[in-house]
Amino acid sequence: MAKYCFGVDVGGTTVKLGCFDTEGTLLEKWEITTRTANGGEAILPDVAASILDKMKEREISREDVIGVGVGAPGPIDGEGTVYNAVNLGWGTFSIKNQLQGLLNIPVEAGNDANVAALGEMWKGGGQGHKNLVAVTLGTGVGGGIIADGRILSGATGAAGEIGHIHVMDGEQEMCNCGNYGCLEQFKRFFDSYQFKSVIVNTLKISLSNLIFGFPIPILLALMINQLNFGKLKKILQTATYAPHFISIPAVVGMIVIMLSPGGLIYNIINRLTGERAGIPMGNADLFCPIFVITEIWQHAGWDAIIYIASLTSVSPDLYEAAEIDGAGKLQKIRYIDIPSILPTAVVLLIMNSGRIMSVGFEKVLLMQNPMNISASEIISTYVYKIGLIGMEYSYSAAIGLFNSVINLVLILVVNGVAKRAGNISLL
Repeated sequence: MAKYCFGVDVGGTTVKLGCFDTEGTLLEKWEITTRTANGGEAILPDVAASILDKMKEREISREDVIGVGVGAPGPIDGEGTVYNAVNLGWGTFSIKNQLQGLLNIPVEAGNDANVAALGEMWKGGGQGHKNLVAVTLGTGVGGGIIADGRILSGATGAAGEIGHIHVMDGEQEMCNCGNYGCLEQFKRFFDSYQFKSVIVNTLKISLSNLIFGFPIPILLALMINQLNFGKLKKILQTATYAPHFISIPAVVGMIVIMLSPGGLIYNIINRLTGERAGIPMGNADLFCPIFVITEIWQHAGWDAIIYIASLTSVSPDLYEAAEIDGAGKLQKIRYIDIPSILPTAVVLLIMNSGRIMSVGFEKVLLMQNPMNISASEIISTYVYKIGLIGMEYSYSAAIGLFNSVINLVLILVVNGVAKRAGNISLL
């Protein structure tokens, strides 16, 4: 009676192999290099040799092996025939028959994303479900569909193969499948030398703005709410939210003027330091602080209006009762104001968390120059240059979709944490 089976995942860089018992328990896993030269002719012989070596090492006979399952990129039909696996250099041939001939062991083959979806249904996150979709991101972009407990492979095994769906006309860059405008432009972004710096810059600016910019409107609202002189309150409120209505080009123009040699802030820095300061707008290390500080100045007052509106709903009786009990201003803020605006603050935090990867490109692009571009190139400016200027529409669409997915995940995570911690939820 057969006791073992082998699983093979053929990737564009490595081939991952595993030895299992017939219940699906992993006994051992290892990997070998994927040799794609000469149309990938060495891949299956390498797989066969590796499996035979492992059988010899573990003293497993052919009679003890129920079979070998293979997952590979590209369209693969129900008979184990692959149709043009471009990442491996394969044309059209039967994976099943070739590997079965090398091993003299039963072989079944399918698209790697389809096989992954089947595995998730059997042993993974899809247990107990008969309908699911799996998306894989690796050397390429793949998808697998399970309908009523069976793999939906289509006529040529291409069902669910989302990586080569045509999403945009006019694309200039050819996909490795030979077509234009494919969704598999994700791979280009991940492999790009700019990927790390663009992600890091986006997160640095966005998180700094969230950490330092989010509490300021709350503090401002609490301060304004404590003012008893009505005229002063109106003047302060107007003065703080008025910058919100200044256009972005005007704001950037003001920044450039004040930080340029001879500008007000430039001169102040020189007087304080007693030495000639460099040009702040040309300093990559100062780009993020300048951006965040000006964002706080421009939007803190406007954002505070939401909290001020929330504070107006607090009953005056609460303040009168607190004063009777001898509470000072700080105590009223702590025990009345902060609890009153906390639900509003949490909801806004959840919404802001969902925009962490979506720093607007207009202000960054206007502040950008060759000297600070190492710190100022973010996802939105990169998409603008690639998509609109370079006319690589599917590539930019893929990056935008990646950005949206990350934001969705973040907002769901923060919303879940807020719901568990304080029973406050946006969804």
